[in-house]
Amino acid sequence: MSDFEAEKTEIEALTVEVYAAHLKDSGVEGSAEALAEFQALSDADKETFLELLHDEETLKEFLVESSTERIEAAGTPVEIPIAKGVTVVHEAGADLVEPEAGDGDVSTSALSPGRWESWYRVTQKILGVTVTRLRINLSYTTNGSRITKTHKVWGERTNFNLVVRLSTHNLSHWVSSGRGYGQLTWRGTIGGTIKGVPIRVDIDKRHRIEVDKNGYRSGYLRNI
Repeated sequence: MSDFEAEKTEIEALTVEVYAAHLKDSGVEGSAEALAEFQALSDADKETFLELLHDEETLKEFLVESSTERIEAAGTPVEIPIAKGVTVVHEAGADLVEPEAGDGDVSTSALSPGRWESWYRVTQKILGVTVTRLRINLSYTTNGSRITKTHKVWGERTNFNLVVRLSTHNLSHWVSSGRGYGQLTWRGTIGGTIKGVPIRVDIDKRHRIEVDKNGYRSGYLRNI
């Protein structure tokens, strides 16, 4: 998925109308959802949203924030406040891609034998409006009792933060003691001019996912 690309990195002239138009016209997956969230705000909250989006400290929070807890429960979003009006939502899940013949007993908590994809996603929001979403995906095979092979790890990003750029590096995946692991590094950069002041902040984050016979086991997004 692509970053939400601004025409220029000078954002002090950004207005409610301009931001809504950018979301509407961006064509980025998730932009319609973000636009609906933005339009649901009161007029006063829309202005507050833009002020927070312009705020250098808030921008730094988006990159510097780091989860110290391992998010354990798939399918149960965990929302963590990191600053006034700013929250981070952690979610995870698994999807069956290619079942094996004789799937086994799907009434148990273990995944049926076959090829699966599990994911772990972190969404950053301002006043409930999606600004950045980072997702790590791991493709793997299970025999119903252990992970036998990992196939691929990849990242997906949706970024509506006008001065933040994100890219993936150092992708790796492996099996250890019957569990599968995937890992990548997000390289984040704030670069632009805010209220006439040039800024640049760089931060790397490690995004990891761990799976076992039951699917998603744990994951984290941490500064490195």
